[in-house]
Amino acid sequence: MKYFFTLLIFFIAFGAIAQKRQNVYFFKENGRSVKERDSADFIRIIREPDSGLVNYELIEYYKNGNVKRKGYTTLPKGVRLEGLAISFYKNGKKKSVNNYQQNKLIGTSNQFYENGNLRETRLYTIATNENDLKEENYKTLQVCDTTGNKFLDSIGNGDVNLETKTNRIRGMYKEGYKDGLWTEYVAEDKTTYEELYKTGKFVSGKFISDNGEKGNYVNKVLALPYFKGGKEAFSDFLKRNIKYPSDARANRIEGNVLISFFVEEDGSLSNFKVVKSVTSSIDEEAVRALRFSPKWMPAIQRGKPTKTSITIPISFKLY
Repeated sequence: MKYFFTLLIFFIAFGAIAQKRQNVYFFKENGRSVKERDSADFIRIIREPDSGLVNYELIEYYKNGNVKRKGYTTLPKGVRLEGLAISFYKNGKKKSVNNYQQNKLIGTSNQFYENGNLRETRLYTIATNENDLKEENYKTLQVCDTTGNKFLDSIGNGDVNLETKTNRIRGMYKEGYKDGLWTEYVAEDKTTYEELYKTGKFVSGKFISDNGEKGNYVNKVLALPYFKGGKEAFSDFLKRNIKYPSDARANRIEGNVLISFFVEEDGSLSNFKVVKSVTSSIDEEAVRALRFSPKWMPAIQRGKPTKTSITIPISFKLY
């Protein structure tokens, strides 16, 4: 009954603003668009601006009727955030409170734990030149554990000793920036990472896995996966393997089909999904060809191969 009541409130509220022009979209948790409300994990509504305003109102709902995110977008049919945006957990408690300028974080940002306690406060700025760039484009003003215990002082100095269900993190902040040696144990891949920072800039890192695997890295950020030989080699592979569907050829159907898939740690491809369809025969041919792809170079993060999802367009054009 509680679930029904929540949905009832949602649909009454939805009906109350129905006179205002709006676009409604349905999505899975991974961001993939779906056509039917019943198969969606959340609903996105973009409403026309109020009188005198230029930005569109954005609001998203979980299936239980609770708000997932609300804010403003500059696009009538997409998300390009501008101004204040607040996101929520499924239980209704705040997840984050952020400010955006041209879809980029700016100013104070607060992140919260699912129990409602503050998790972290950051101050985002826009770098004016390359010399200003840090490992992250923000200062950390506060870090807390799930009980509300604070690790930093009023100007972002302090030692962090944080344990969660998935990580153990140790390190020092100096005026809001990581400084000195930081260690992090990630339970998911059973690996300890040791990284050296100098006033917010990443210097070097190494990892030690529980199974004895070791390695060093000079770049912490994710290096994206790619087809061996680059774009031209991938284009040649598609030309050799794609067969234009006879029904699409007969009806002169052309277009770009968007396919998402995972590049596994060993470079193999998996979990193919059609994100944007042309026709069923073209969609199926694009997926079929990708299944014959040789292994890619996997994504590399913190010196280790990492499973990563990517989305690519495959063009079907008649000559």
